[in-house]
Amino acid sequence: MDKIRIVIADDHPVFLKGMRFVISEEEEIEVVAEASDGIKALTLINQLHPDIAVLDIDMPGKTGFEILRELSDQKSKCKIIFLTMHNASDLLLESLKLGVKGYLLKENALSDIITAIRLVKKGQRYITASLSDAVLNINSPVLLLTIVGNNSSKNLLHLKLKFSISLQNKKPRDK
Repeated sequence: MDKIRIVIADDHPVFLKGMRFVISEEEEIEVVAEASDGIKALTLINQLHPDIAVLDIDMPGKTGFEILRELSDQKSKCKIIFLTMHNASDLLLESLKLGVKGYLLKENALSDIITAIRLVKKGQRYITASLSDAVLNINSPVLLLTIVGNNSSKNLLHLKLKFSISLQNKKPRDK
């Protein structure tokens, strides 16, 4: 079985080393490189062609969003997971529109990162469960269902249930 090849990038050295340690503990996952800024991260992704890149949103040189846009323009097959401290729904929504496959909060990183990597490798999305309320604040049911899709992960099943309940509780608008 081929290992899942990962590039990780974060501008905080202690966090970067901690993520490398956690990810490297898994036999089926290999950290092929790490970067402390966005320019180096993009260079490594283009040189090494990893399966997944785990990126901080805020990095010097290039942000995670800039890297995501460039990889999208290049038609890169590398899937992106954002690992960030930002829990604002507008950033989550923007990242999902741009094609990010995972969105994790740093506060949940240790418990979520391995599951996220495995699911993203399988073609699914992973959003930290604590962001389910932020996703529910997205005002477009079509966009939300596109984001959630047919993902079978426990977190997104919970999200689907909350969304369907919120739709049932909405009253039709008066004409």
